[in-house]
Amino acid sequence: MCHEEASAESSYNVTLWWNISNRAVQFLGKMNTEQAKEFFKNDKFVNAVGIEIISAEAGNATCSLTVEDCHMNAANAVQGGVIYTLADFTFAVAANCFDKITVTLSNNIEYVKKAVSGTLFAHSILTDMSKRICFYKTEVVNENGELIASLNTVGYISDKGI
Repeated sequence: MCHEEASAESSYNVTLWWNISNRAVQFLGKMNTEQAKEFFKNDKFVNAVGIEIISAEAGNATCSLTVEDCHMNAANAVQGGVIYTLADFTFAVAANCFDKITVTLSNNIEYVKKAVSGTLFAHSILTDMSKRICFYKTEVVNENGELIASLNTVGYISDKGI
């Protein structure tokens, strides 16, 4: 297993705002941070990688990952798949806090800068929503707030509740 025990709480704070359409209000949210942690606690892959939920509410989530040796690629940088997993999971937390199972339809990631150590933070925010489709922007930054990667995700909102 790559990740040991959860690291100390981060003081990373992010302030973002967003607008959602009136149609989204009918879904507005049931899950808070503790409920999201409970729902996702059995995600075996995320637990093995070592991702932690910092904050969560409907349409907005922040997660972190402390970089460990097992996250490194042959060029001694964090493997792109690890960064993608952090971004994709953060989207999942934000989107599923609406209490409807939401899955990825498509996404696009752009890697801006390599990460080599420390803690990475991902913040995902809802940018638009209809009854069945949602759009999120997720940014991964390092401890210094430098942009590492940006992920745009289109999600499908199912009828199935959480």
